[in-house]
Amino acid sequence: MIQLSFHHWDGKTVYSCDADPTWYADDLRDKLEAQEGIGTECLQRLMFNGEEVDDVETLKEMGVGDQAKLYLEKLSITVVLPTKKVVRVKLAPNAAHPAKKIKKAVTKKESTLSLESLILRYDGNELSDNMTMTECELSHEDTVVVDLYSVQVAFQGEAWVFQVNPKDTVESLKKQVFAKVRKNILETHEILTSD
Repeated sequence: MIQLSFHHWDGKTVYSCDADPTWYADDLRDKLEAQEGIGTECLQRLMFNGEEVDDVETLKEMGVGDQAKLYLEKLSITVVLPTKKVVRVKLAPNAAHPAKKIKKAVTKKESTLSLESLILRYDGNELSDNMTMTECELSHEDTVVVDLYSVQVAFQGEAWVFQVNPKDTVESLKKQVFAKVRKNILETHEILTSD
């Protein structure tokens, strides 16, 4: 057996455990989850000598020996915003965290977006706010697409798209539609009277 230490991404916490040199990364992840409660699979990224510990080689084959230091990194997700802008979101690897945590991270980086108006999609499927990271099947370096809730309204042969929040009322949508229709009527009237 060899003694390993795991350095947490916050720079403060260190975990240690005994490991067999013939173990693979999955064995380490299982041990770390059992000992510290940090989720396996998609939510752990273990680094050794600047490279990710993979499942192809044993610890011994990777050069991980007694008293080796491994580093636990945050889950990194690429997020594509409705404007097609791409941002990186780093999250603590906790399998129980809800997908809503991604929305919160996005709105911290992009203050113009409202938490309630965002829809997350991964692999073509909408992610519910209450789905856990494990249920979402998100892995390190995955890409999540952010859409906005919107409603298309047609009136007298014209159509407009309005950004809405799920909590918006019909009355608030009517006000947006009326403002848009009124603006178009005024613009049309202005064009007709100037000719």
